[in-house]
Amino acid sequence: MTARLFLIATLLSLSLSPRAWANTKVVCIGNSITRGCNGHNYPSKLQDLIGYQYIVVNYGVGNQTVLLEEGNPAYMRSSKFSTARNEEGDIIIAKFGTNDSKVSVWSNTTQFKHDYNALINAMTLPGRNPHILLCLPLPAFENSLQVQGAVIADSIIPAIRELAQENGYGLIDCHTPFIGHEEYFTDGVHPDSAGFELLAQTIHQGLIDYLSSSLNAPSNKSRFGVRTRSPSYADRRLVILNPVQKRWQHGKCLYNLMGKIAPSTGSSTVRVLVEEAGRKK
Repeated sequence: MTARLFLIATLLSLSLSPRAWANTKVVCIGNSITRGCNGHNYPSKLQDLIGYQYIVVNYGVGNQTVLLEEGNPAYMRSSKFSTARNEEGDIIIAKFGTNDSKVSVWSNTTQFKHDYNALINAMTLPGRNPHILLCLPLPAFENSLQVQGAVIADSIIPAIRELAQENGYGLIDCHTPFIGHEEYFTDGVHPDSAGFELLAQTIHQGLIDYLSSSLNAPSNKSRFGVRTRSPSYADRRLVILNPVQKRWQHGKCLYNLMGKIAPSTGSSTVRVLVEEAGRKK
């Protein structure tokens, strides 16, 4: 029989604001499409979509590249890189590649993959094991910014797919939904308001899909524990997905064990079921 550990945790009902106890942090890094333009950005819209169980922070910087060749405005050399790294995000969403496609910047897929992997490795501090999600860049239409749509589609996107597969990173396809939709762009490269809405929705769905598939993957039992059924208020049974960080899942949403789980005030006794990793039935 699989060894099972039953924990009894007494949680006091929280009077804090939702943001005060939502400490699953999503760090968004990238170029101007992450930072935002035309008064809009996807991280703020993602925050609205994902809800108060998460804190979404935006560390996008305009005109940034992955490629580290001297003279390139590489993100790893930006002031926000170290700040983003020190945020110690639980989830890192990286969206790069647009500026790397420029005529004056692009070199080759091998170097791009090498430098992108160096960036992701540098974002992970010792002792941390965040979820990494790479976003495929948006298509580029006719523009005056030297951004090459063909390089994005034919070279950069395949390189990002390979990088994600080789390293077990999550992948969010932000490219396909925009193909043939130049109307979502102000200059052929940067989205307008409707474009940012679509981008946020795409990343939100990609994040949900990634977390759902990761938590149900047999190979991830040692990292996430075992998912059974969604908790109900009747028996207060929760499933710890990460015993160290005390997270649990309700449907497709991740919560924190210290989050408010009961609709009423007062103390609640919560029975938590954890299946020990590495044991077979």
